[in-house]
Amino acid sequence: MSTEFQDITIIANPEQAQVRDGSRSHAKKFPFRLSAAPAPEWVAMFNREWSTRSVPNRAASVHGDILILECAIEELPLLAENLEDDLTVANRQYRERLLRQGVHDRQTGQEGQERERTDDNAAIDEALGKLKRR
Repeated sequence: MSTEFQDITIIANPEQAQVRDGSRSHAKKFPFRLSAAPAPEWVAMFNREWSTRSVPNRAASVHGDILILECAIEELPLLAENLEDDLTVANRQYRERLLRQGVHDRQTGQEGQERERTDDNAAIDEALGKLKRR
């Protein structure tokens, strides 16, 4: 897993022609373009953060590089600010996860190399022991 992660940000607000009716009455779906399509782990972190702040009649979901916010029209400005906060938290958490994973991978790799070297040395000793004396 790479630690070369670029923050996921909103790079374009919805245009009027892109706004669709929501699944609930008086709700609309507003699609925001993201800087990249985030990894599933990032989406899970974002969803967890959003769910701590959200109430039942508001939804945010990520589909590729599009984040869809479903809410009442008058709630859009405030909820868009909340999205920014939740993106920031998800970016930080995901970066921390990548760093922890990178440290774990390096440690596991070093231990694996040492174990392999020990196994190789034992196998070499055994094979050399089987050689005919010269």
